[in-house]
Amino acid sequence: MIFNNTLWEINRNVVFVKGALRGAIYDLENELVYSIGVQSCNCIYKIINNCGLNNEEKEYRKALIEHSLLSADFSPRLYTHMDFSPTDTIGLVWLEITQACNERCIHCYEGSEHISSKNPLSLIEWQKVINELKDVQPKRIVIIGGEPCVHKDLNRILNLVSEVKSDVTLFTNGSLINEELAGILKKNNIRVKLSLYGNNAKIHDNITKLPGSFEKLLKSIDILQKRKIDISVAIVLMKENQDYYEEIRDFVMRLGVSSYKFDVIRNVYNGEQSKHSPTLKRIIDLRIRKEANFSITKRQFDSNYFHNSCWHNKMVITDNGDVMPCVFERNIKYGNVRNKTIKEIVNSTIVKRCWGLDFSQIDVCNRCEYRFACKDCRPLAIAQSGNIYSKNPSCNYNPELGGWNNE
Repeated sequence: MIFNNTLWEINRNVVFVKGALRGAIYDLENELVYSIGVQSCNCIYKIINNCGLNNEEKEYRKALIEHSLLSADFSPRLYTHMDFSPTDTIGLVWLEITQACNERCIHCYEGSEHISSKNPLSLIEWQKVINELKDVQPKRIVIIGGEPCVHKDLNRILNLVSEVKSDVTLFTNGSLINEELAGILKKNNIRVKLSLYGNNAKIHDNITKLPGSFEKLLKSIDILQKRKIDISVAIVLMKENQDYYEEIRDFVMRLGVSSYKFDVIRNVYNGEQSKHSPTLKRIIDLRIRKEANFSITKRQFDSNYFHNSCWHNKMVITDNGDVMPCVFERNIKYGNVRNKTIKEIVNSTIVKRCWGLDFSQIDVCNRCEYRFACKDCRPLAIAQSGNIYSKNPSCNYNPELGGWNNE
């Protein structure tokens, strides 16, 4: 069958999407995605075109109706996204207030240098940036580094950011939190995300290269929990801690934090992280999509039609004022807040191009039936191929063959 990029609504909020070989039915009402084979695709096209069905196809049509995936009295029509309006507002902005850090993590995405930029933004300049954020109202702000707690004006920056009507998070290694800082976080209802690398000091400190960092982290968690501050934990899995995945998970669960997330180390930016890539298959597989276990909301489906699911609505403002797509992509520059306002940057051609880099422009993905449910990572693709339009290497699906390469 010839590939067809047309989307058909075969029931209310049920969309049929054809891939290069197979197809998918998106049940946007129940947030489910069904994979269907070649014969099923042929049958649906016959239903759409009001063609005669054989007995087997009639049974398939009946099954679709019974599962509310096809309506007996609703004529299939082209899906038009009529109730969705593409937006160019900021959903998430990272404020990288410093590149300096008191730890020397072996895998650091910032590179081997852990010092502040030569010409960092002053407090007055950060105040200007934050005032501009009040105008654009991002949904979320995450304050990062380096290590943000080494910034001499962190407390004042936190107070300023709290004036923006956004969900604010401080992402820290947890080695420098004290009672004064905890009080400011509590007063301003700021969440805290902490980096953890092991379930004991030997593993954690070996990665941070700061003796005592594990104990300092635990002390910080105690300080924050006593004030009932919302805490989440981020764990990067790599060669150095891969053997302790289950132990780390169990340890984090015992800490009583609100949430935690594992992320297998990403080989991005300058590629130094590859030295620490995990070697255990069960850990490597955590970052590889190996089956069609998708879920999707109607809003996500519509947004992915118009936008890039990785970069859209996001940006990072670095400590020297550069604005970039995300914390993992340092080779693309949107502009600088010293010579452009945030609104001007958001409305720039390069931002519109990156935010609008939907899957129809990505090699291989543009012929995939799952393209409206998939979550992209452009930096991984760029790091591996040097091509902004190449497929994300963490996906093992081949739409041309209709199968998963899981060897």
